[in-house]
Amino acid sequence: MITRNGHPVREATETIMAAGAKTCGTRLAARAAFVAGLALLLAACAQGRIAVTVTPFYESPPGPLAGLAADVVPARPELAQDPAFADFGDRLGAKLARLGLIPAAGGPAAIHARLDYESRPRDERREGSRVGVGIGIGHVGRHVGVGGTVGVPIETGRRVTVYDHRVSVALVRADDGAVLWEGRALADGVSAPLAEVIDAMLDALFTDFPGQSGATRTVRLPAKADSGAP
Repeated sequence: MITRNGHPVREATETIMAAGAKTCGTRLAARAAFVAGLALLLAACAQGRIAVTVTPFYESPPGPLAGLAADVVPARPELAQDPAFADFGDRLGAKLARLGLIPAAGGPAAIHARLDYESRPRDERREGSRVGVGIGIGHVGRHVGVGGTVGVPIETGRRVTVYDHRVSVALVRADDGAVLWEGRALADGVSAPLAEVIDAMLDALFTDFPGQSGATRTVRLPAKADSGAP
């Protein structure tokens, strides 16, 4: 056995290496957990708001709407069979009330609010930062020590399902079918399904109503906007 100053060098070196490896593994696991938690936190913060691209259209600004009776009708026949349509229609009705329209409640309507929507899921790779974690093994002992650094890259990206949402509303005069105003809202790459963000998309549609015809703008709102009437 090789000794130095009466101490077995080989056994001491192996002990130090084992201790260093154990410490390295513990620190690596802790840092990996921290990076993963940070990535989830950032993702949660990003999901708190939604960017909606809105474009209104009209030939001339619609006249006063306050006090007119309105109902919500499907823009396509198949939407009438969609279980979500009644819920989405109620949410749209709450937005129309903010314009001064009143529910027709089964009676004759002066304005038909023609609602259309579509949602398409797709897979997307969300790129994260490539984080390098370095673990150093320091000198141990008076005469015997081991030094070095272990570098381990950590990928924080992940594959997720996102949705491309489309919502449009047309305000149609009931007596002659004239389209007084139409608005289209788009939200691409959204992590939440349409039912969770349609309130925000409808709010974006009617922000600064009637808006500038043909002008596209982006409205950023909380993903879960207020769904109640004023």
